[in-house]
Amino acid sequence: RADAAAGYRQLAALRAISEEGRCHFMLAGFWDLYEAVTLDFASPLRNFGEVIHVGGLEDEACQALATEPMARLGVHFSAPELPRRLVAACGRRANLVAIVCQQLLSQLGRGQRVIDAAQLHAALVAEPVFDALAGWARLTPDPMANRIDRVVVYRLACAQLGNGGERGVRLEDLLADVDAAGVRLDPEALRRSLARLQLAYVIRRDEDGPRFVFAVPLFATQFQWEEARTLQQRELQAMAQEEAAASPRRVDDATS
Repeated sequence: RADAAAGYRQLAALRAISEEGRCHFMLAGFWDLYEAVTLDFASPLRNFGEVIHVGGLEDEACQALATEPMARLGVHFSAPELPRRLVAACGRRANLVAIVCQQLLSQLGRGQRVIDAAQLHAALVAEPVFDALAGWARLTPDPMANRIDRVVVYRLACAQLGNGGERGVRLEDLLADVDAAGVRLDPEALRRSLARLQLAYVIRRDEDGPRFVFAVPLFATQFQWEEARTLQQRELQAMAQEEAAASPRRVDDATS
């Protein structure tokens, strides 16, 4: 972000060195880097290298992570579908699988060596798991962008927790909610929010279709339907109020 404000002097130098064949670079980052690579036409990183998205582990590797260390301790699951359920609920995120396994071990009584379904459920909803899912509400320094992210997440939680059988939400659904709240939101800002949340592994496209779902199914269990609906409405109300407060300033600027 600072280099962008300075005209990308450092990144331009790195690109020049790389194009000369003197060395190559691997840059790791999050939204600012993603913006520089894909959205900023003035960035030296645009069309410069390959973008690699870090996502979940392969299913087989996750299954091994959930079972092999346990087996070395003499601990096993009571049914073969339980580790598969664990991996699916964690969205194949290695850190979540490890945290859930630690919770399972902490639940075991003296001499117990078999993990059942009730213990797995308790581990999946343990506080350390939800702590690991935190941080999504403020992914950028931009308060409005963060507010849009929260609107998306709360709407998706409503969809997956409701009785309507919705699997996920579409861009059109989100725009309809915004319009119904009387908020004028640039669709491009919403598209950036969806890209940012996918980059953060909060949401993903459902089998490359038009709907978005949580990348980690456990994510939805942080909320109750009523709570998620109320939070979404409050965020939309705040956006409408901020827009209304800004309107007189725009009128004054135009008439001055």
